[in-house]
Amino acid sequence: MPYSDVTDRRWSSKTVRYIIHRIGPSTITSANRPTQDFVMSYRIASRDETVSVPAGTFEDCLLVEGEATLTMFADPLTGYQDVPIKTREWYAPGVGLVKLERSEVLDTRIYKGGSYLFELVEYL
Repeated sequence: MPYSDVTDRRWSSKTVRYIIHRIGPSTITSANRPTQDFVMSYRIASRDETVSVPAGTFEDCLLVEGEATLTMFADPLTGYQDVPIKTREWYAPGVGLVKLERSEVLDTRIYKGGSYLFELVEYL
């Protein structure tokens, strides 16, 4: 992650989908490879966040927000659909990543998305 003292610093990085998964049959297999990469745009949203996780409360955290749109073949009725991908990551000084939220919203007969939450549970 690029370091900057300036809030709203922006950059991009390739990523893949992590949450969206196939739940139904599909005759189209090459349109939606799980490793299909796309570009996520990130920005430093805040440098003074306080975040509480099972490992404790951390102050002066850096909040990084990311957004992307993944175009994928949703199902034969819907066809191609733009899927919003969002992430929020909190980094504590001297610790690193303490919390991460990611959402990949999609709900069709063939594919389901969702969200996940990672939180630091112990810090020595």
